[in-house]
Amino acid sequence: MDIKGLIISEKNKMAKIIELKGLLTYVSPNEEIYKSLMSQEKARAISSDLDVEFGCMWGREVRENVNLERMLKEIMGGNTLVDLGCGFPHYLNIAVLAKELGAKGYIGVDKNMGNMGTKITANYVNLKADFPNGPLRGVGIGEKYSKEDKRTNIPEDSILVRIDMLDFISRLPSNSFNFTLNGIDTSILNTKEYTEAVIKEIIRATRKGIFSLGLNLDHESGVIGSLTSEAEKNGFKKIYEKKERSGLKSVILRK
Repeated sequence: MDIKGLIISEKNKMAKIIELKGLLTYVSPNEEIYKSLMSQEKARAISSDLDVEFGCMWGREVRENVNLERMLKEIMGGNTLVDLGCGFPHYLNIAVLAKELGAKGYIGVDKNMGNMGTKITANYVNLKADFPNGPLRGVGIGEKYSKEDKRTNIPEDSILVRIDMLDFISRLPSNSFNFTLNGIDTSILNTKEYTEAVIKEIIRATRKGIFSLGLNLDHESGVIGSLTSEAEKNGFKKIYEKKERSGLKSVILRK
C-alpha cells in the first residue's frame, strides 16, 4: 500500500495520536522482493472458536500468573505494542491487555479489517478520536470489563491500520516496537517465503520483545518454531513457553 493512502483526518490531527508517517520511515533493501511476496499471499478463514481463543488466552494467563505479568510488563512498559493480524473485533482483547501491561500505544495491523463484518472503510482508524462511542465491541474480554466503557481500558494512542503486515513491518525503523502475533499461522502466513520475510522483519524491528500464540508446531515449517529459532540465532532469549491441551502454544522472546 502506498504510504500516502494512510490518511490522517483533520479530527485526528487535533488528538494526541500515533503519527504513522513519522513511523514508517525505513526503506527496506528487499522492497521489490517483498512486493512480489505480498501479491502471492492470500488470507484463509479460521474458525470463530480459534479466533476467540487467540484473542483471550494472553489476558487469562496474565491475570492468573504473576510472574508472566511481570515479564510482559518489563517488555511492554512505556512502549508501543504492534498486534500483527489483529482481527476485528478480537483486537480489543490485546488492546486492553496492552494498557494493563503499561504500554503507551497499541497498533493493530490487518489487511482484511474491512472484511470482518464492520463498516470500517478507512485505511487508518484512531480508536478514540474516530469512534468516541464505539465500535469497541470485543469478544471474550472477560467479566472484569463486561460493564465498563472499554474505551477507557485501551492505551490513549490506539490505532488500527489496514495494510499487509509485511508491508507495514518492513517500513518500521530497526529496534522500534514490541510485537504480538496470535493465530496468524492458521489464517495469514501461507507461503514459506512470505513467512520467512515476516519473521526476518519482526526480528529487525523489535525493540524489547515478542509474545506469540499459535498452533503447537515445533518443526521448522511452523511459525512459532521458526520465529523462536531465528530470534534465538539473533540474540533473543526464550523466557516463557506453554503448550495448551487445545493444541495451542505460547512463547515470549526477550531481546
